[in-house]
Amino acid sequence: MRLSASDKLRTLLAATIGGQRVYKQKELAAMFGISTRTLRRVKSDPGHRLASATVARIKAPLDKENRDFRRAISGKAWNPKTGKLEKSARFKLPSLPVQPVPTIYMAKSGRSQTLNVDCEFWRVDEKINYLFSALESKLYVAWTARVKVPIGVATSGDEESLNVNDEGTAQFYMIGPKSLQSFTGSRGLHRVRKEIEREISYHQDAGRVIANISVVENLPGEPA
Repeated sequence: MRLSASDKLRTLLAATIGGQRVYKQKELAAMFGISTRTLRRVKSDPGHRLASATVARIKAPLDKENRDFRRAISGKAWNPKTGKLEKSARFKLPSLPVQPVPTIYMAKSGRSQTLNVDCEFWRVDEKINYLFSALESKLYVAWTARVKVPIGVATSGDEESLNVNDEGTAQFYMIGPKSLQSFTGSRGLHRVRKEIEREISYHQDAGRVIANISVVENLPGEPA
């Protein structure tokens, strides 16, 4: 996968571990010699492309920082119980343009665990592909998502309950759980993918943002 300079910057800008930002914008601006205004544009617009002169100037330090960060989080997830970033053989995230640090939540019963990733700065197709990769892995049974409603955007698409978020702060709501199981081979995979595409696109096309995605895994040797 070939990454653009914007992808690498968005990975660092979006990086959170245990709910805490890994990098501050001012820190990254000083590290690469670019303005915080430029970083805000990269962060808020997934399609934003840096000027070629800027890319050439920041390439070496950006490549190193992005590479070091991705290596540090590879195959690991944040465990809130231990407060540590831990290696886990139970999952493997695909390599993504904006690479998240997942958080694992174990069910009280111990029979399942939930893998949560921040995906606010991913493109719509990246969110769809991530869920489809979870479906293809056959590890996960369901998914949920947290949807961000920016200021001035409708909180509901229903004509009878069209509420506009004009309170001056972002609002959030949850969708799901939605199935990640297919019982009819390739035709079933196609059907579930279409359902994922419809659900993600419905909210994103309305100006809202899928900010977090969680996938639920039933652990082996335990009843579902």
